[in-house]
Amino acid sequence: FTPYMHGTKVKKAPQEYDTLFCINALHPTKDLNPEREYHSEDRPRRADHNVVSFRNFLIELDSMPLNEQIKYVTEKVPVSAITYSGGKSFHFIISLTEPLANLDEYKLLALRLHALLQKADKSTKNPSRLSRLANAFRPDTQKEQTLVQLNDRVRSEEHTSELQSLAYL
Repeated sequence: FTPYMHGTKVKKAPQEYDTLFCINALHPTKDLNPEREYHSEDRPRRADHNVVSFRNFLIELDSMPLNEQIKYVTEKVPVSAITYSGGKSFHFIISLTEPLANLDEYKLLALRLHALLQKADKSTKNPSRLSRLANAFRPDTQKEQTLVQLNDRVRSEEHTSELQSLAYL
């Protein structure tokens, strides 16, 4: 992704200087809902309405000490990947085997995840969220972002039923 004047430009493939990626697939060729005068239908951009597969969730805990984060998350939910951000947090990706049907289902499951992980950063609920690329160098911290753990995808039906009880909290 490349920052530009009004958001983040969508690219078809990562560049060697990229340090971030969108956690869910975006439409590669167009903006599905241009909202402002500087948006263009033929110029894709990172936005929730441009997500074409609702499969991945990001959990981040900036307010918790680094040495407590992995235990806190992995004791409560299954995770597919853990990346050290090169800063003050780990990024936890929960990747479902099957994508959810739509944005509404995604938002509901994101709310349930955040109800279970109450110390998680609430700003990570949206499906077009960016995360850190493993093995990329982060110039602002002078550190490499490292892959800590890589697991299988989470079976969608198990995870959804596991969180179903949270709907009543």
